[in-house]
Amino acid sequence: MKSLLYIVGLWVVLSISLPAGTDGAELAGVQEDARITRGVPRLVDGIGRVEFPITCQQQLTQLYFNQAVALLHGGEVRQADGSFFHAAWLEPDCAMAWWGLAMANAENRPLAAYYAQKAVRLQPSASARERRWITALVDYLDEGTGETDRRVYFTKSLDRIATEYPDDLEATAFLVRQFLENHDVGIPIPYTAAVDALVNQVLRERPDHPIHHDRILLWQQDQPQRALASAEQIQRSMPSAPQVLTAAGRLYTRLSRDDEALRCFQASAAVAQRRMREQRLCPGEVDGYVENMEQLITQLARVGRTHEAVVLAKQLIELPACAPAGDTVATTSRHGARPPPLKEPANATATGQRLLLDLLVQLQMWDELLTLAPSVYLASADLDLQARRTHALGLAHFARQDASGLAAQLQAMRQLAQQLSAQPGRDTTSRQLEYRVQLYLDELTNCAAAARDDRPNATARLVTIGGANVADTGHALSNQSVGKVNEAFISAPTNWEPLQAPSFVLPDRNGKSISLKTFRGKPVVLVFYLGAGCPHCIEQLQTFAPLREEFESAGITVIAVSTDSIEGLKDTFRIAGAGDAIPFLLVSDQQLGTFREFGAFDRRENKPLHGTFLIDPRGRIVWQNISREPFMATRQLLVETQRVVALSEFAQRVSTPFASGSE
Repeated sequence: MKSLLYIVGLWVVLSISLPAGTDGAELAGVQEDARITRGVPRLVDGIGRVEFPITCQQQLTQLYFNQAVALLHGGEVRQADGSFFHAAWLEPDCAMAWWGLAMANAENRPLAAYYAQKAVRLQPSASARERRWITALVDYLDEGTGETDRRVYFTKSLDRIATEYPDDLEATAFLVRQFLENHDVGIPIPYTAAVDALVNQVLRERPDHPIHHDRILLWQQDQPQRALASAEQIQRSMPSAPQVLTAAGRLYTRLSRDDEALRCFQASAAVAQRRMREQRLCPGEVDGYVENMEQLITQLARVGRTHEAVVLAKQLIELPACAPAGDTVATTSRHGARPPPLKEPANATATGQRLLLDLLVQLQMWDELLTLAPSVYLASADLDLQARRTHALGLAHFARQDASGLAAQLQAMRQLAQQLSAQPGRDTTSRQLEYRVQLYLDELTNCAAAARDDRPNATARLVTIGGANVADTGHALSNQSVGKVNEAFISAPTNWEPLQAPSFVLPDRNGKSISLKTFRGKPVVLVFYLGAGCPHCIEQLQTFAPLREEFESAGITVIAVSTDSIEGLKDTFRIAGAGDAIPFLLVSDQQLGTFREFGAFDRRENKPLHGTFLIDPRGRIVWQNISREPFMATRQLLVETQRVVALSEFAQRVSTPFASGSE
């Protein structure tokens, strides 16, 4: 077996000097408390079983560490980060807890290196085996070594641990995980069957290990049937692992086992919904939520439940997208620039729009399409979505025998084609879009010719309006019957229902009581800040001043909730600028009760956190950002709030056959 490890891992021999540990001075500005720590994570069942013994004093620390490792194998990095952090909070002197935090944040190199150095400082209390794990990770995070060299060296290090400590199953499991991660960045796996043999080695000892997830990732493209046993095991033993369930669903889709695929995607969505309810999260805070909903919607359409798919696609569009790339932290932060998030979430709005357009064409719901076309539901600056929308509208006008409408869309498609061809430095994605736009253009041209009845064979490449087939357009349409909306499914947990915002009555700077219920019927932005003594909070509040008129004209109420007393609120006005420099209500929550109810509170350290919440006209929290630093993308928050309002108003004006469950 050991020779097999070397066959898999050591096909390349590189001469790499061991990098020195990162100098602590270089880590200045990397904050230890960069993550959200709202509460104690629960120990959960149904995510696979891992046993990774570490040196610790409490059994609870070991349990949280094991859970975090299982979550890592299951692709849930945020959840793993929370469990590793709780293990470190339980035992700050546990070196491997900090190692785990570094592993969970490996894509955020400065933060991961910071955690790894904490593990290094605690090495004297760790076992020899644990010191090997720590050293391997520190070397992997070394910035002075090239990406490929670091990855290959880390693979070799994991192989050595597995060789020297044959009872350490996690060394083999992480070796498999590393091969897959290397493959994701272009480092080939030389012997796939050999990696599968490593998976078998783990599963012989622990049949319910979450390495089943890795086996699916290993085989899903080329030979999905070889991972079928893992998909079946996942359904039996990992019903609480959403990313793993989604992977199993994708595998079943590849094998055309549609009912099982749908069951996995629904189970994944249900788990995500349960977590959101229990932890008061929004969809953007759940790893893989949008990706799984995309799979679920596609699968519903594939089995003929297309009406339900339309409902869920519209709901994706309704999710606010306040997750900008780049630095959104106040520049006066005592920690310097905040490290970037672990991973940018998928764009729910764009995904929902793409799916909705495909579904409306598939269902030939031309009236619905024409109704939604001028609304926010299908508005986008993205060229791909513009092309899809223009193509779909052209087909709708053709089906309605509206020659002028078809001509307008044909002209719009020509302009889009010219715009794409004139772009400099086009990459592969741009060229693919240009090719697809040309197909759309050809099809609409044929539609126009058929409408004029001057080309007898023009219908050869057209949409068969009575038949659900679209030629050469990228739409894979189902010939299965379209059933009535399944009302039981629409009310099932897979359909996200935002939680009601906790009510509060708090005094303003004049002692007047302000009630959140007073503002029901209009959107509210709540900003929780840490008082006049927090300079980056003041900076955040000041970002609202230039946008005052836009917030007011949009009918958006902004309320800032402070940790200060009533007198302290007056200090905020004085520091930020007199009078109306801060264009919203300030209220006092000196006892921090409202901070706690909204979750803007670190229950471990008994400290308030910054929080920004978007509350819809029905009083529900549709987006939130809770962090140790204030959310600074105020302009984007305004834009997304306006979009949410526009969607709500449109839904009230227009009764469509497939209204979203969130309306």
